[in-house]
Amino acid sequence: MRREPHENVATVLVDPALLPDLELELVELDLWAWPVRSAPICADGPRTEFQVRRRLVEAQRGAWDCAADWVPVWISFGERRSSGDRPAEAPRR
Repeated sequence: MRREPHENVATVLVDPALLPDLELELVELDLWAWPVRSAPICADGPRTEFQVRRRLVEAQRGAWDCAADWVPVWISFGERRSSGDRPAEAPRR
């Protein structure tokens, strides 16, 4: 049995006011931010966004209540970081 191709991602909650700046910072590192609502793999983005946010916030038992309206985002590796000898190594500046 073969597993379908996929990407590993980090799931994070982001303050909506900070999302544009975060996306720019991540692009410089060849990381990509995909807001769950508009991710190309989501058939029902708004519903998936709600479910992911709720699961993340409720798992923290009140500690993350301030993030109840934040944007769930998937962060994945870009093309440059997906190939090569050390795909997970941060670029040196």
